[in-house]
Amino acid sequence: MERKACYEIDAADRVVRVDDGFAELAAGYGHPTLADDALGRPLLEFVAGDRPRELQCALMTRARAAAPEPLELRYRCDAPEMRRYGVLQLHGRADGSLVFTTWFEATEDRPYQALLDPEAPRDADSTVELCAWCNRFGGDEGWHEAEAVIAASDARPPAVEHGLCEICELLLTTRPGAEPKWSGPFGRP
Repeated sequence: MERKACYEIDAADRVVRVDDGFAELAAGYGHPTLADDALGRPLLEFVAGDRPRELQCALMTRARAAAPEPLELRYRCDAPEMRRYGVLQLHGRADGSLVFTTWFEATEDRPYQALLDPEAPRDADSTVELCAWCNRFGGDEGWHEAEAVIAASDARPPAVEHGLCEICELLLTTRPGAEPKWSGPFGRP
């Protein structure tokens, strides 16, 4: 269950190293060349959405300030037929580099959700926002699981735009002095 993936960025936020776990995970999710393609490129090229990019920058700053103690964050990274509960550990180094280690603590099977399938045909006239951290979808009535969004739709799933829900943004950004070390929508009890 605990399959770890690790990558490192330098002080200028460029990807300088990926491990075999990263390569295997990327290949397993349909991106077999990502490990090689990422090297030398800015990490933010791989973060979708303005708010998630801003949050990523804030978290990297926070992890560097907390060094040498690692910062651990909970998140969800769902697949079309599975809920995946992940941990992201950011470990700052004295030279300004950061090591990212991620793994899934738990998974849950669920019925196929076309909304989470990047290959599924989309309704070009409709969009929905996906929180990059809790994997809930936003709309006029708040943030909901994929099942609720699809149940409300009669046709193809809407196009997905990456964003950040208010709860995750608060949990991940309002921690003074990089405390606590554990945070995110699925923080430690």
